[in-house]
Amino acid sequence: HGSQKILDVYSKDIKVNNGIGYFASDNGGGMHIVNLSDPTTPSLLSQITSSQGGYNSIHNVFIDGGFLYEADSRTPTVKVFDVSNPGSPAFVRDIVTTDPSFIHDITVVNNRMYTSGFGGKTDIYDISNIGTTAPALLGSVNSGSNSHSNWVTSDGNLLISAREISNGDIRLFDISNPLSPNLLSTINSTTLGINAFSPHNPVLFNDDLLFVSWYQAGVQAIDISDPLNPFLLGSFDTFPGAVSGFDGNWGVYPLLGLDRVLLSDLDGGLFIVDASAIVPEPSTIALIGTGLAGLGGAAVRRRLRPEGRQQTIDEVAWTNSFVRVDVSACPPWPIRTGPHPKTVKGWRWFICFGDLPDYAFPVRTKLTGRQATLSGAGG
Repeated sequence: HGSQKILDVYSKDIKVNNGIGYFASDNGGGMHIVNLSDPTTPSLLSQITSSQGGYNSIHNVFIDGGFLYEADSRTPTVKVFDVSNPGSPAFVRDIVTTDPSFIHDITVVNNRMYTSGFGGKTDIYDISNIGTTAPALLGSVNSGSNSHSNWVTSDGNLLISAREISNGDIRLFDISNPLSPNLLSTINSTTLGINAFSPHNPVLFNDDLLFVSWYQAGVQAIDISDPLNPFLLGSFDTFPGAVSGFDGNWGVYPLLGLDRVLLSDLDGGLFIVDASAIVPEPSTIALIGTGLAGLGGAAVRRRLRPEGRQQTIDEVAWTNSFVRVDVSACPPWPIRTGPHPKTVKGWRWFICFGDLPDYAFPVRTKLTGRQATLSGAGG
C-alpha cells in the first residue's frame, strides 16, 4: 500500500482507540487526533495545543471512556479532554496531583486513575464522573523516586510501579485500601539475574502475568499470581550491546495474545515474539490411584509431572500452583483447603482436601484461563 504523511512531530506516545489515533507530540506540536479507519489514507481530525487548554509538549497519554488524559512530564498536572467527538475535543479540567515534581505516566482502570510521579508519588483518583465532577483523591502511594509508569490489576487491588533510575525496580503494592497501601515485593536486576539500566514499562496479561520492557535486558515475563513471591517465567533479549543508559527495549504490548507480543526496541525496531510457551497448557491432569488426604499444595504439585504430549506440564512453572479449583464444581464433600487457602474471584487455590471419593472436576490454568480436567481417586 502507499503511505501518506500527515504529521511532522516527535511523538513519544501513541494510543489508538476505535480507529482513532492519538499522537502525543513531545516537541511542541500538542495532541494530533487522526482518523485511522483506513490506515492507507489517515486524516487529521483535530489538534489540541495550549490554545485549547492542553499541553504543547506531551510525554504520555491515556484514553478511557471517551476521555483523553495528558501528562507532560514537566508539571504535576494532568489535563483531561472529552474526545467523544474526536473532531471537536473539549477541555474538561486540570487535575493537580500531589507529586512534588512531575507526572510522567497515567493509567486508568475501572473508573480509577493512577498517576506515576517522578517525585515519588503515585496518586489514586476516583474519576467515575470526570465529565461533570472533580475527581476525588482516594490515596497516595509512596512509590519511590523516579516513578515512571504503572499498571493495575482489574480488581484495583494490586499496583505495579516501575522506577526508571539506574538499578531501578518494579514494586508491587497492595492498594485494596488506597489510604493504607502496603509494599508486597520488589523486583530488580539482582532478583531476575539480569544486567540492564532499569525497567521501563510494565503491562499485565490476565492479571497474573507481568511483562516488563527492561531496556538492555529486552522483555521479562514474571508470574505475580502470588505478589509476595513473584518469579521469572521467561525473557527475550532484543539488545546485544553493553549496558549504557537508555538503549534496548522500551515498550511491550502483550494484549494481542501471548503468541504475538510486541516489543519496541530503541535500537533494533519492532520485534514480534511468541511467548505462549511460558504458560502450561494442560488438557487432562490425571492423578488416578493417588490419595489426596492430608496433602499440602507442594505435595500435590510434585505429583503434577509431565504425562505425555497432551498432558505436559512445566514442573518449574507449577512452583506457585497455577491450577486452582472452581469450588462450585466440586461435589458436596466436606472441603478443606491448604496449606494457605485463598479465594480469588470465586476460584479456590490448590485443590480439595479431606476424605474424598473418586473425583473428576474442571480446573483451569491461572494465567490463561484454559480449561483442564483433574481426575483421580480419593483417599
